[in-house]
Amino acid sequence: MKPLLLLLPLILLSTACQPDCSTLKNGTFEFAHDDGKATVVTREGDRQVESFNNGERVAEYQVEWLNDCEYLLYSRRAISGPDWAVGSELDTLRFQILNVREDSFTIQGTFITRNRPSVMMEGRILE
Repeated sequence: MKPLLLLLPLILLSTACQPDCSTLKNGTFEFAHDDGKATVVTREGDRQVESFNNGERVAEYQVEWLNDCEYLLYSRRAISGPDWAVGSELDTLRFQILNVREDSFTIQGTFITRNRPSVMMEGRILE
């Protein structure tokens, strides 16, 4: 019984450190770029639409949630504007939500199907 009581605080502490990612499964988010432009992401269910620089380029992805804080983006399809990533339609990106705050969050993304470096992005929750 005593070992169980000793493990209980560790279990509670480990679950308390996990961010609440449920607010990011659906909504509108913004990612600012170094050049002053921004990408607005709208995510609903298993679909994500990304609009770069006020609609200059728009792309759609399928979303698959692996758990509360990790998801895959795949089957990218250009909707309008120049296709900035020709040949990457088959790429799969894996994102992990690292931190969630009241109006922002941090994610880390990794290309699964290509050997590219991972990216770290800071997003802002719009809706």
